[in-house]
Amino acid sequence: MAVMMSAVWAQTEHTIYIAGEKGSITIPSFWCADKITLKLFEGEEKTFEFARESRGYNYEIEAVNDNLRQGEKVNEIMSPDVSLTIMKTLDKIVSLY
Repeated sequence: MAVMMSAVWAQTEHTIYIAGEKGSITIPSFWCADKITLKLFEGEEKTFEFARESRGYNYEIEAVNDNLRQGEKVNEIMSPDVSLTIMKTLDKIVSLY
């Protein structure tokens, strides 16, 4: 079972909680997580922390810069069609409010 909650304008915890047969995984601020907590039902709990360069769009900026340096106009992972689909979806969400 997994539960994820997020919102455009409402304040939510932005936490992913995944429960399994042996325990659970909690990922706070999932879009920019720097830690993951594993809790086993038998009592063990371990938090894995890792460094992030930023909480912004640095990975996207690096990908664009890499593509431009290589003379590529389109990123093979995030094509213009995918970008447009995402933006149209966000426009629909915003239009509801």
